[in-house]
Amino acid sequence: MDSDKLALLEEKIMHLIEQNDQSKKEQERFGRELEKRDKRIGELDRTLKKLQRDHKSAKGKLDRIIEKLEQFT
Repeated sequence: MDSDKLALLEEKIMHLIEQNDQSKKEQERFGRELEKRDKRIGELDRTLKKLQRDHKSAKGKLDRIIEKLEQFT
């Protein structure tokens, strides 16, 4: 009977080890996905800031053109 209990405990321990290994793999995968997401967010943030600067610059140029046109009319 003791050998049956021991075998059952060994089986449970092996199952827990497998679950632990799976959890580690999932955590590593999740970590990689977070890194990719953070990198993409950084890229999008830089793109947004550049677009905002470009928009501000273009608006300024357009405003100057409108001012010059208004001077002629």
